[in-house]
Amino acid sequence: MPHQFSQRGTKLSFSNGILLISAVSVALLIVFKADSHSLIPFYAVGVLVSFTVSQLGMFVKWLKTKEKGWVLKSCINGLGALATLFGAVVVFAMKFVSGAWVIALIIPLIMLFMAFTHREYLEFDKNVSIEGYDYRYPGVKSNNTKPCIVLVHNMNKGTLKTLDYALDVSSNITALHISRTPQHTLLLQEQWEKLGIDIPLTVVRAPHRDILQPLMEYIVEREKNLKKGEHLTVILTKYMGDWKYRIFHNQTSLFIENRLSGHRDSVTVLVPYVYSGNP
Repeated sequence: MPHQFSQRGTKLSFSNGILLISAVSVALLIVFKADSHSLIPFYAVGVLVSFTVSQLGMFVKWLKTKEKGWVLKSCINGLGALATLFGAVVVFAMKFVSGAWVIALIIPLIMLFMAFTHREYLEFDKNVSIEGYDYRYPGVKSNNTKPCIVLVHNMNKGTLKTLDYALDVSSNITALHISRTPQHTLLLQEQWEKLGIDIPLTVVRAPHRDILQPLMEYIVEREKNLKKGEHLTVILTKYMGDWKYRIFHNQTSLFIENRLSGHRDSVTVLVPYVYSGNP
C-alpha cells in the first residue's frame, strides 16, 4: 500500500502482545494440566465480563454524544450490559469453587497495574513536557552531508535533545514522523512550526497503527538512493531513569534498533535523555 508523505513542519508491538498471550496460555495449560473443564470458568467469566464492559462503554458513549438515535442505541447497549453482567455473576457463582475464584484475584490485579501504568505515563509526560521550556532552535551546526533520519513521535525535551545531536553531526537531516492518528500529527506539526525548526517534518501514514512496517519500507527506499560506501544514520531517543523505564519506555526504540541491525546500509544511534525526576 503506498504511503502518503507530507513536508509540513508528528506499550509493546503487536508481535510482543502475541508472545505475551501465548506465554500466559502455556502457563494456564501447565497449571491446569491441559484440562479443558478446569479452564472453562476462565473463558466463560472472561468473555462475559468483556462483553459487559464493552456494552457499558457504548452505553456511556451514547449518553455523552447524544447522536442521532442515541436513545434506542443506549437502551440496546444498556440491556446488553445488564444481560451479560447477570450471566457473568451466575457463571462466577456456579463455577467459583471450580476455579473461577482466580478471576476475582486476577481482574483487580490487572486493573491496579493498568492504573499504575496510566499514572506512570502521565508523570512521564509532565516531566518531559516542553511547556514553559525555554528552547531556542540552534540551526544546522555541521558541514557533513551524510544522510540522517531523526524519528519524532512527540515533541518533548528528549526529542529536542536528539534533534540537537543530529544538527551537530549532519546537515542532511530528515525529521520523520510515523502518523497513527491525524489529530496527534496535527498537534505535533503545530508545535514543530511554533519552535521555528526549519527542517521539514516528513510524515508517513500508518494505516493500521503499526509504525514498524511503514518505517521499514521508508528506510528501505532511502537505502536504495544511497551512494556507494554511504550509510543511512537513524537516530532514536532513549529515555534513561529508574527501573520503571525498562518496563514502560524505550520498547519501541529498542525494537526498531533490533530490526535495523540486519540492514547493511543503516546505522542506529540511540541518544540518551536522562530523566532527573523533576518537572
